[in-house]
This record gives sequence, C-alpha cells and structure tokens, in this order.
Amino acid sequence: MKARLYFAAAVVALAYAAGWLIGGEASPLREYFLWNVSVKNWWMATNVVPIIIAAVVEGNPHSGNEAIFLLAFTAQWFAFGYAVASLASKLRSWFWKPL
Repeated sequence: MKARLYFAAAVVALAYAAGWLIGGEASPLREYFLWNVSVKNWWMATNVVPIIIAAVVEGNPHSGNEAIFLLAFTAQWFAFGYAVASLASKLRSWFWKPL
C-alpha cells in the first residue's frame, strides 16, 4: 500500500516537472517548444479535464482559478499513478510466484 502511494506521489512530481519543462517561461526547453508544438498540444489535451473542472468551479468559462486547476491536476495524476501502481502490483502477484 505504501509503495502505491509513493509511486503515485512520484508520478505527480514528474507531471509537475513535465508541465514546467513543456510550458514554463523559465524552462530550458522553451525555445524548442515554441517551434515544435505537437508535444505541447498533447500535454494540453491530456490536462483538459483539470482545466474544465477549474472553469466550472470558478463559474467563468474563459479562465478558471489556478489553485483549483492545480488541485485537479494533482488529483488527476495521483489517480493515474495509483492506478498504474495497483495494476503493476496485481500483475506482479499473478506472474511472480515465490519458490
């Protein structure tokens, strides 16, 4: 159980790092992503659910609250990481049999 939580927290940290690398103003990869937008567009499409949640909760469809977005972003990636860790744990129990 602890390993799943740690893995999910690591996925959240990696998602924040990836978000900064892809879209941050101070990112060392900023110039690359100014001209190569396919990864940036994919990242935005992946994170559209937290954007929609922030806009709906705020009541303004043009711009959501950043704190709500960050909370939804964290919840989305934590849930994804926990699901991957749970699946890996289940597969490990099916295929790895102690001697």
